[in-house]
Amino acid sequence: MRIVMKPVLSAVAAFLILSAGDAVAQPLKTALENPAPERVLFVGNSYFYYNDSLHNHVSRMLASLDPALGERIEFKSATIGGAALNHHPLDSHLTPGKLGIDEPFELVILQGGSGEPLSERRRGEFARTAVEFERKISAVGAETALYMTHAYSPPHPRFDPDMIESIESLYVETANEIGALVIPVGLAFEEAYRRRPEIVLHKQFDGSHPDLLGTYLAACVIVASAWDLSPIGSDYDYFGAINREDARFLQQVAQDVVTEFQRSQSLRAPPSIENRTSMPFSSQSQPDLDGRTIIELAHEAAGGETFVRPGTLFLSGYNIVYDEGGGSQTWDRYAMWREFADEKADAHAANGKVRIEAWSDGGLAMLLSFDGEATYDQSGRMPDQSANAMWSNNFGFGAIRNALDVGWKQNRRADRTIDGKPAYMVELTDPAGGKTLFGFDQDTFDALYVGFDTPRGWHERRYSHYFSKSGVDWRQAGLVRLFYDGVKANEAVWTDFKIGNSIEDRIFVIDRIPREPTF
Repeated sequence: MRIVMKPVLSAVAAFLILSAGDAVAQPLKTALENPAPERVLFVGNSYFYYNDSLHNHVSRMLASLDPALGERIEFKSATIGGAALNHHPLDSHLTPGKLGIDEPFELVILQGGSGEPLSERRRGEFARTAVEFERKISAVGAETALYMTHAYSPPHPRFDPDMIESIESLYVETANEIGALVIPVGLAFEEAYRRRPEIVLHKQFDGSHPDLLGTYLAACVIVASAWDLSPIGSDYDYFGAINREDARFLQQVAQDVVTEFQRSQSLRAPPSIENRTSMPFSSQSQPDLDGRTIIELAHEAAGGETFVRPGTLFLSGYNIVYDEGGGSQTWDRYAMWREFADEKADAHAANGKVRIEAWSDGGLAMLLSFDGEATYDQSGRMPDQSANAMWSNNFGFGAIRNALDVGWKQNRRADRTIDGKPAYMVELTDPAGGKTLFGFDQDTFDALYVGFDTPRGWHERRYSHYFSKSGVDWRQAGLVRLFYDGVKANEAVWTDFKIGNSIEDRIFVIDRIPREPTF
């Protein structure tokens, strides 16, 4: 059971959550060239082998719908517990006879790890592996399908009601790049929960693995996607373990989701295999916009020269900090003072000056500063090595201000959807060789996303709720959410800002512990 507070949808708008057609890249391929594959290989992890293995359910359901086809099909499932896509020895699996089937497979269904959509590093690994695997699969004459995984559900510690957006964008964009079919199982889970919040599709002990009804729903989606057969009316009930009402409900959800998902397709045909490696803008809006132009437009939207060379910045608001156990603490008074340096050669090294101060229920919760040379906390000056590692986990957004300086590179990447908004993605490379990925709203050019590698893991920040002040050329994000390897660490809510005001040097040197807020 998953009951999550989400905006209520009208009956007409209920489809969604299904394709989010205007928000993410649309699937280019919606049917296999072979409408009735008989030799099929499933490659995945425990999401496949739970509940008597998904391939068995698909086989039995097909036999119930088309007994003649059921007599001919040969399915194999190669699974590794907890595996990411790149963990699989696909060459061995594809070799005829290795898995007990003498003829080459006609369809290979690939499933990635459940956490692969949650960080830029792992998304990249998944996409690169999919490109490599598709070439190997096509070389043996088979077709490729990507199995879109479902999102986590409570009590999983990484549960996020918007996780499906990251999953959908990864699978659709990757499939479009390699010319593969997408099997939208994750979207079907979302729709089933929307229609019947009390239904149990996940294992209740972890909120990750599918329960029996989740596996049954996945089988229905695969049948509807890969064989162009409607699961509606199948009498397969896993030997009486699934009641008729649940079976009919899941069959209908699967068919509705697949129909809507395929209906959202682009009119363009999928690219040929020969052309896929030369398609840097295959999933990009406005492909004539290069990385440098996008940065220029983002500078203009953020405030022009005031944003690029603000001199100083003061922000105040509050901050919510999350712990590993799922609890949280609110710092009800939170502020940052910033004095910017004119030049920046390393996006993730401390430069300029900064002070961060937080209070909770009248007590000091956090105090940290950098005066241009040394770093301080409540205990005094920090050792340089510890300070450098700490700042490398945090500095990154400021790279946008220096992105057009001499020695910086701006490379456009494939578009993504950030919190439901289409985004231009630009990778910045600083003079020191460090890389920072930015995402910009395609309508407003507001910064929506920044991501970079840190000692703590892949760090992402998501920006929203922008506001401004009359007479000030500056747009400020009111909400900044921070993640490490897909786990939310904290979210800062900024309610006020000041630009260009003089800040005394003593603010950045901590020589005593304040008894009350400095702001």
